[in-house]
Amino acid sequence: MSFFNRFDRHAHLMMRMADTLGVDLEGEMYSGALSPTTYRDMVMRCVSCEKADSCTHWLDEQRGEADVAPSYCKNRTTFGSYSF
Repeated sequence: MSFFNRFDRHAHLMMRMADTLGVDLEGEMYSGALSPTTYRDMVMRCVSCEKADSCTHWLDEQRGEADVAPSYCKNRTTFGSYSF
């Protein structure tokens, strides 16, 4: 898989994770609560993850609602530490 395909896949997974957790990343960036640098760091952490298949399966099982990201999520702490 090329880097750009991997990047696109993980960026999509991260947005799905945010939606599943009820986190409006775009709104938080627009309001200034989430910096572009932090957003970029979140995407790059996700790209470095080797559990994309597990993540896809977990997200599918949640049906769009969860309180916390799975333990293997490299952005779990970030999602949990912001009061989005």
